[in-house]
Amino acid sequence: MILCLLCFLVSAGFAQSPVTITVDSRKPGREIPADFAGESFETASIRINNRGVKGYMFDSTDRQMIALFKSLGIKSLRIGGGTVDNTGVNPTHNDIDALFRFAKAAGVKVIYSLRLLNGDAKEDASIAKYVWGHHRQYLDCFAIGNEPDWHSFHIRDPEIYETDSTQPGTAFPSYIAKWKRFAKMILDSVPHAKFSGPNSGSNFPVTGAKNTGDNGTSWTSNFIDEEKNSGIISFFTQHNYVGQSTNDKTAPEVIEKMLCPDWDARQYPALYDASCAPALASGFRFRLTESNCFSEGIDGASNAFATALFALDYLHWWSAHNAAGINFHTTQWRYNATFRLDVEGNYHINPMGYGIAAFTIGSHGKIKPVTISNPENVNLTAYGAQDADSLFVTIINKEHGSNPRDASVTIRFSKPLKDASVMFLSVPNGDVYAKTGMTLGGVAITNDGQWQGKWTLLHSNDSENCALTVPFASAAIVKILATQ
Repeated sequence: MILCLLCFLVSAGFAQSPVTITVDSRKPGREIPADFAGESFETASIRINNRGVKGYMFDSTDRQMIALFKSLGIKSLRIGGGTVDNTGVNPTHNDIDALFRFAKAAGVKVIYSLRLLNGDAKEDASIAKYVWGHHRQYLDCFAIGNEPDWHSFHIRDPEIYETDSTQPGTAFPSYIAKWKRFAKMILDSVPHAKFSGPNSGSNFPVTGAKNTGDNGTSWTSNFIDEEKNSGIISFFTQHNYVGQSTNDKTAPEVIEKMLCPDWDARQYPALYDASCAPALASGFRFRLTESNCFSEGIDGASNAFATALFALDYLHWWSAHNAAGINFHTTQWRYNATFRLDVEGNYHINPMGYGIAAFTIGSHGKIKPVTISNPENVNLTAYGAQDADSLFVTIINKEHGSNPRDASVTIRFSKPLKDASVMFLSVPNGDVYAKTGMTLGGVAITNDGQWQGKWTLLHSNDSENCALTVPFASAAIVKILATQ
């Protein structure tokens, strides 16, 4: 039995722990949607000269943003957030035209949100008709409103009210009545329109989340029950800020949370069972249309390299659990945003963007299940995917802090494979607090569209095993060509 071996040089003195990853490449898995990796932006961001932007941030002339979208592999753009309901002013036709010129140039489909709170159904219908008539080719679907389950949001709309003032969830009946009225008005103008919803804000029962449920179930689950037979739903949606708010947290506390095994073991499954599994059980897709590690953000943590490892793991975990996609949310210009704007008006990605790009590279084709033997409990996850030509195995070593361990990984396959190569996501000295210096495939991702990360060939012959070292605070994407 021949072993594929990579010697990845790291600083001396760090222990290496054995890990065995077994990939069943013969077992069929679900196709990973091409638009799985997505971004979410506030409705206010599509307006001209918004938050320090000169002109439009989204337009066909925004070459830097287009280049970054393409480098990261982003195919879904959700427009919504709190400003769809809270500003009182809808985007103009010029704003909308610029957005969809961008969508065409960047190769994305748009989830376009319409106002609900204190909104005007006729005005929503007029906007929907304009979008449909001029830009349907780049429209994914419409959404109506944002995070309606939050008491602080819906209390401002007299049409959405709680029948029990002590229970925010009891506003669901009045909410769904209004949602249906708005949807009907839109459908009267655009008979073939499709919607997603409800974009619930609370991710209860994730630790620290507020319970906004009605009759013991989430608004997402209740919305599914109401609309699953309507024929107008494209997919169901939920928001997820896993760690809740960064208020009163330090940078080390935030980083420790986003890299802890508990999120994979408990927090993601808790939300999946409560709000996502019901959609799948009804035969529908679900998408997390507003996601991040924490809301708000804290300098030195929310914009640090740790977010790249979080994002890569988060995307793969939800893909492996049959999600239709993830849209990471950028509120201009918070620390937890995927994108940032410098003082000269240039766009760049924060470290989280590297995790998104790494997912795009290693998520081609269909899910392939993996099992992990990890006797020393290295803080590590792994995922498999396979297209017609190659098998991809992504290994994420989240070891950090004092005495972090490199992982000595052996990958075992169910049939002979050949021509193995690897691409690393890394930062100098495994510094999870670093805000700059990270690379993917040895190359930084820049705003000029020139990123071409390099694969490193592993010495290989036909084999059923492959071995490599994955240093602490890094990730490796292994690509192996299948034998005929």
